[in-house]
Amino acid sequence: MRFVVRKLIVPTCGFFVFLAISFAPILLTTWWHLTHGNSIQCASKSIYVPLRWRAKTEGRKAYISKLSWTVFSKSPAAGLISFWPVESPPKTEAEKDLFYRSFASTYWTYLASGGGETIGPLHKGSGANEAVCMETTIRKDKWMSSSCLVFRGSWNGSFLGDPKELGTFYEIINNSK
Repeated sequence: MRFVVRKLIVPTCGFFVFLAISFAPILLTTWWHLTHGNSIQCASKSIYVPLRWRAKTEGRKAYISKLSWTVFSKSPAAGLISFWPVESPPKTEAEKDLFYRSFASTYWTYLASGGGETIGPLHKGSGANEAVCMETTIRKDKWMSSSCLVFRGSWNGSFLGDPKELGTFYEIINNSK
């Protein structure tokens, strides 16, 4: 009996432990979706979380990340997204338009770096999920950065990650309530 334990059960358990550790990022993400569904609540907003992404909240901020499939990947995450409420959101349509213009102007003045190409303002979504965004391609890292005023200027949103994941950022904005 001891022979069977040493020669069969111990190596088999070791193999499964190795697999679990290797695929821990995707296992954690799967567990997150099983326990939370596809959204999180943050400061009276229901924020959509697509499959393969996981989220957490800290106070009035929501963080959403897409982890690599395994611990052996070059980059631990393919994308990082954050949302947080604006301190004094615009109350009228005229205030909102002015807010959008000043956001774009501030981005061009202070945040558009010489390290990449910046475009914007870009109008995304409509209605309650309307957003105005600025995008910068970071040449050195081959990543994309996007900063937005979302939910009609009442929240900030930011994305940093693989350009292939930028569409998911806008999907999250459009599917949040």
